[in-house]
Amino acid sequence: MTQLAGESAFCQQILQQMTLQPIGSQGMDMNAVLSAIVTAVPDEYVKDRLEVAQRLKKRLDLAPLGLPGSHLALLHTRTRAVSKCFFAIYDLAEPIAMTAMDQSKIMVKRQLLLLAPEDLPEASANVLGMISSFLVMSDQTLQLFESGNCQEIAAAIAQQYLGQVTQRLNQARGQS
Repeated sequence: MTQLAGESAFCQQILQQMTLQPIGSQGMDMNAVLSAIVTAVPDEYVKDRLEVAQRLKKRLDLAPLGLPGSHLALLHTRTRAVSKCFFAIYDLAEPIAMTAMDQSKIMVKRQLLLLAPEDLPEASANVLGMISSFLVMSDQTLQLFESGNCQEIAAAIAQQYLGQVTQRLNQARGQS
C-alpha cells in the first residue's frame, strides 16, 4: 500500500506538471533542437542544462529514439544534472529527420522529453517506465501522443496507471 501510495502521488505530480510547448525549430539541426528543448525546461527541474543536453545527445548517438511509423521521438535520460523528474511534449515548428528504433527514417514533429535524476526511487521508475511502455502499446496510443493535447494525454496515462493499480491489487488479493 505504501509503494502504491508513493507511485500514485508521483504519477499525479508528473501529470500535473506535464506541458505541451511549441519549439521554433526552423533551420535547426538535432543538436540545436536538443538545446532549444532543454532551454525550455523550467529551472526547478534542471541543475545543469549543458550536461542534460550532452546526455540526451549521447543517448541519441547510442541508439535511435524515433518511434517507428510515427512523427514522434522519446528523448530520455537519467543524470545528476536533473534535480527532479520532468515530462513534457514539444511540438516542432519544422519537422526534423531522425532515425527510428527500427532504423527507418522518420520526420519528427513532436518530441517527448522524459528527464530523471540519477538516484531515482523505484516507485518513480515504475511510473516513468509505465508511461514509456504505454506510448508504444498500440497504434491508438501512438496516435494520441502524436496529435493529442495535454489533457487528453494526461487522462489516458492516468487511466492506464489506474488499470495497472487495479490489476496489481487483484493479484495481491488472489495471493492472500
